[in-house]
Amino acid sequence: MRERLTELGGAVEFGCELVEFDQHDDGVSARLSGAEGEKRIRASYLMGADGGRSFVHISVCPLAGTHLFQLQAAIPLEGEVDTSAQGLAAMLAERTGRSDIHVESVSWASA
Repeated sequence: MRERLTELGGAVEFGCELVEFDQHDDGVSARLSGAEGEKRIRASYLMGADGGRSFVHISVCPLAGTHLFQLQAAIPLEGEVDTSAQGLAAMLAERTGRSDIHVESVSWASA
């Protein structure tokens, strides 16, 4: 990923923390904190690559060559998680604030 980012003219900033972000119709604004202090940026996309327990609590990405999507989300350490289509749709709506994402079926689930 780093190599591709470099090819596209970007660079990874190590030691930089995502403090908060807001999604807009045309992209994302984010507040970052690092050795040089805080700064705000705007981007078309936000990608979390810091592990499953990151500040970015949910991701949905297409699986290449299929009509399927993969959902990854932080879940509570205790208790049951509803991995049915209805349960995942409710989680997506709650965490994204969007009502236009529909889960029709679940091919495989693990909590």
